[in-house]
Amino acid sequence: MRDRCPDGTVSLRVNPVLCDGVGRCAQLAPAVIDIDQWGFPVFPRRPLSPEEQQQALRAVEGCPRHALLIDGASPSN
Repeated sequence: MRDRCPDGTVSLRVNPVLCDGVGRCAQLAPAVIDIDQWGFPVFPRRPLSPEEQQQALRAVEGCPRHALLIDGASPSN
């Protein structure tokens, strides 16, 4: 079972089956995503701040394999 964020918060997760370790996500969201030694994304397992949410959204939209997902709904929605 995977962790869930509290209602009204947003978190980032990766589908490891789809991810090829390209690293584009870290270029699009450097304040949120780091790259491990194999090129795969590493990010905080906590709710994201509003500023981090903006970067995370860019990373999700820019992922060539569509491997990144955003969990939760922005409080402004």
